Amino acid sequence: MLGCVATPIPGWVEDMRPAIEARTAAVMNGSAERLVGLPVEAARIPDTKEGHFTLRPAGSPDAAPPLGIARTFLGWNDGSVATCFAICAARKDEEPSARRCDASVLGARLEGSLGPPPAGMVLGAVTWAVHNPSQTAAWAAGVAFVLGVVAIASRRRPRSRA
Repeated sequence: MLGCVATPIPGWVEDMRPAIEARTAAVMNGSAERLVGLPVEAARIPDTKEGHFTLRPAGSPDAAPPLGIARTFLGWNDGSVATCFAICAARKDEEPSARRCDASVLGARLEGSLGPPPAGMVLGAVTWAVHNPSQTAAWAAGVAFVLGVVAIASRRRPRSRA
């Protein structure tokens, strides 16, 4: 089973990666549950590239035979991020050893992906502010001080001289 979801984004900063990867894993998990016919848990395969998962029945011990494997991908295209997955799994009434698609999932790749779009001015400024809180606070205090001085200097004067 293969699937992709594309979502428009205002630009890309690496801080977005964990949320996007979590969403991809959730979509992959939901699709795997529909394919297998029972709730599954995805666990990263150790010592492999990022994005490789084993699929086991939910709540089963790690020693239980996996129902399948899955892989996720992240790519970009014209201002959107594409999150894709590939799954090879046995249905609940099939023997897990009957899977013949493991090699195709492990060898799968995403083609045609462009590089990530650059962050726009607002996204870049917010990212800078999050990563530099003390400088952001200093700039905010300086701007507030200058605006306060301008507000006092430009206030309306009273008409009466009493």
